[in-house]
Amino acid sequence: MRVEAATNARQQPRPRLRGPVGAACLVLCAAAVAMLAAGCASRSCKERLVESKESPDRRHNAAVLVRNCAGEPNGVTHVNLHAGYGTAPPADGDGSVTRGEVFSIDGQRQINVVWKGAQSLQVECVGCGANQVFKKIPAWEDVQISYAERE
Repeated sequence: MRVEAATNARQQPRPRLRGPVGAACLVLCAAAVAMLAAGCASRSCKERLVESKESPDRRHNAAVLVRNCAGEPNGVTHVNLHAGYGTAPPADGDGSVTRGEVFSIDGQRQINVVWKGAQSLQVECVGCGANQVFKKIPAWEDVQISYAERE
């Protein structure tokens, strides 16, 4: 008898919202999804180019930038490498430049980039503490990267 009751319960159709209540529920759900998607995609960033230096063989470019995004008061100073001539790599959809990012640190910092050779870059950070560094990559494509800190 219990098996029959469970079987009958499974076979009954689920109640559906119809009429104005169903339409209102559908509109509210669609609006919630749209607001969630807009909130996730609404991050807007601005990049300020501080310095850009070409490698001696002109194959690569090192750019020092400061990124300011909505909701991030301190900003981020970062170094990006990219191939070819130009001052900075292209921005992502939200305005930030993340491709080729090899170094990043919290806040606005003084960073110097020096090409030691066609495939050797030195990144010097003035007054930067290791606990504030977000990213520190030792190589990018065929470029070796060394880091120095100066007080």
